Amino acid sequence: SDHLEVLDSDDLGKTMFGGISAGRYLTPSLRAEIAFDFYDDFRISGANEYTYAHTISGESTYQTPTGGLTFDTQHYDVTRTDHIKVGRTTGMFNMYYDLETGTRFRPYIGAGLGVTWRQMKHKWKAEGECHHTTNSSDNTLPTDSCVRNTDELPARFEESGESKVDQFDLALAAMAGFSMEIAPDILWDNGYQLLWENAALNITTTGCGPCTGTVSYGDTLQHHFRTGLRFNVN
Repeated sequence: SDHLEVLDSDDLGKTMFGGISAGRYLTPSLRAEIAFDFYDDFRISGANEYTYAHTISGESTYQTPTGGLTFDTQHYDVTRTDHIKVGRTTGMFNMYYDLETGTRFRPYIGAGLGVTWRQMKHKWKAEGECHHTTNSSDNTLPTDSCVRNTDELPARFEESGESKVDQFDLALAAMAGFSMEIAPDILWDNGYQLLWENAALNITTTGCGPCTGTVSYGDTLQHHFRTGLRFNVN
């Protein structure tokens, strides 16, 4: 569906996310944790509006001179809007190594392995208005008028729909940052995470007229900047 303005990685906007984690120190410098992060939905296409021609055929109550029904074709100008968004949640097992400095400031490095759950959602709406009707009888309808008296051949129509696809895939991460003790057993943690999500997520667009195609959101390499509080519980 070439009407969709599909974005590449340079066009995708920044996304807010939040998370929660828990773990323990295996040694004074080595710690392990389980972490879950929750991300806002972000747009990968839309809102895109475009127009195209569409036809609907059917029997109408337009009367021929002999009193019969005609099999007519309505010709429409259609305006369609599409929105496609992706949301995600990740669950990771992370290992960190804290570099001892003898001060409240402690740099660290880390790596993680886990799963990512992603959901792609597609919403569309199409509105059509008839601009003329044709038929195969000898009495062709005027080109500037439309059959307006049947449900099968309306003068105007509106259709909409929504579809979604869910998928679990592998996720890998590398981290670096620092923590600073701001109170006994309370640390202010600031870090960078490079997160890779495996496999493509695909959804097929459907709807009125020639509006079928596939949007693919491929495997991703993401840059995350994180800040939060860590509590040491004995």
